[in-house]
Amino acid sequence: MNKWLKEKRWLVTIDLDGTLLMKYDGNNDRIAKGSIDVLKDVIKQGHAVAIITGRPYRDTKVIYEEIGLNTIIANYNGAYIHNPSDERFVPIQSTMNRLLIQDVLADRILKGFILNVIIEYQKLTAVLDKGDKVTMNTFHIYDTEELIEYKYGDKLIEDPFSVTVKIDVKKVNKYDVIYALKREYGNAFIFRIWEHGDIINIEINGKFSHKGSAMKAMAAYYGISMSKTIAFGDGLNDTEMLSMARLGVAMKNAPEIVKAFAGDITDYTNDESGVSKYLNKKFLNIKEK
Repeated sequence: MNKWLKEKRWLVTIDLDGTLLMKYDGNNDRIAKGSIDVLKDVIKQGHAVAIITGRPYRDTKVIYEEIGLNTIIANYNGAYIHNPSDERFVPIQSTMNRLLIQDVLADRILKGFILNVIIEYQKLTAVLDKGDKVTMNTFHIYDTEELIEYKYGDKLIEDPFSVTVKIDVKKVNKYDVIYALKREYGNAFIFRIWEHGDIINIEINGKFSHKGSAMKAMAAYYGISMSKTIAFGDGLNDTEMLSMARLGVAMKNAPEIVKAFAGDITDYTNDESGVSKYLNKKFLNIKEK
């Protein structure tokens, strides 16, 4: 174990999909009991463990409670930072200008290529095609009073936290779309490709809503220096967090482009409990059996 890992209190930030969670029924929804035990051991030693994810809180709540966390959590890639365990904590919110987002959705860059749209508001979720069961299941969107319909060309009801656009890759090249969006709107928004099997989504967040800024806010809140931060991730939306942490750890299953932003790589994938095994070996200094 590196000597500097023996220093007092650390902030450990962890992504969910493709990182902490294992695949179950085709989705990243399962956390191994062994991983929960390791995270609890890290917490018992006085360190802060926090989730930073692109998921909404409705899709994170069970995991947060299963681990037994009471720390701040960042949803929508850092656009919504809050503490479900402390009602006194004032959430840090970073929404996007709804008029600009309307322009993006109506732009010729996307016109004719949109299969579905998910718009995450403060309390509501708007969906273009509720009949798209794959998308509804992937994003854990349920037909409740919090779900509203979005019709193409509709005005947005308020400034959203995030927008996800599912595109038809049979009609357009995903890289052509992402590059065109960045050229046109890159000063206002972050655009990323998010792939789930054969499904290609364009993920849209505000310019300053990324996991790196969320981790920095968490460290400041807990009085932990950025020189005592560890981050785990596997996707393009984790790159800022991986590069800003003292030790950014990419998953073995991460794409090569993501690994380039990390200082280390796990020996195991998310399905092999790569995070907990890494923490055991290099943070808790427990030898593998």
